[in-house]
Amino acid sequence: MTKLYNLGCSFAYGNCVPTRNELCDEHRGPGTYVAEYLGYQEVNLACNGNSSDGVLRRLYTEAFDQNSIILIGIPPAGRYQIIKSKMLDHNKRRKGKANLLGRTSKAQTCMEYAYTKGPVRTGDYFYTQKWSRSIKDDIVETAAYYVLFNILKMQTKLRELGIEHYIYNSVSRIGDPDNAETQSIKQQIDWSNYYRPDYSIYDIVSSNVEYELAEGDQHPNHLAYKVWSDDFCNWLEEKRK
Repeated sequence: MTKLYNLGCSFAYGNCVPTRNELCDEHRGPGTYVAEYLGYQEVNLACNGNSSDGVLRRLYTEAFDQNSIILIGIPPAGRYQIIKSKMLDHNKRRKGKANLLGRTSKAQTCMEYAYTKGPVRTGDYFYTQKWSRSIKDDIVETAAYYVLFNILKMQTKLRELGIEHYIYNSVSRIGDPDNAETQSIKQQIDWSNYYRPDYSIYDIVSSNVEYELAEGDQHPNHLAYKVWSDDFCNWLEEKRK
């Protein structure tokens, strides 16, 4: 079966939350809905907390079938990755965050277990850091430079792979940097296969609380993914005509 490779952060990875504050046994994300629409097999390579350089790395380290599609959700700009000796747990419970941010006991349970039923990946030792913890000045410009340059490098590698691909924003829209060289980098990005660069899945979540994972957690639930994927698939149909 033709494969759809799904790359990105937690917004791309998906969860087991069909509606706000409710858990189920089925893990679904944007790649799930798009793959079902196309009749493809989803291969979920996304990772909670991922960064743009983490996505770029996967394009170099994974083996992709030539007759496939690569779907990339661009993570938030303010992140980068480091390597640790301890393997990353992709399905860990988020008890600390749930207790801190969950507004009700039901919301806390939902937040804690939302990512425990997704695909398991071993051998990953890359952890994400935030630029805000590394530098104090010009964080926005620094983050914009890295994410835009990484997008440009992703597109270079994708053209080299020769595989059909599409990019979208998970959390943040593509902004307008002040730095002249960063502006030049942005101008070199090919927007033809970039779904609505002024839009993100987070825009859906923030439009109505019914699309939230839980009270206190603005990750998308399955309802939000369905709304996003319906519009994306309509856009994709027009692109492929």
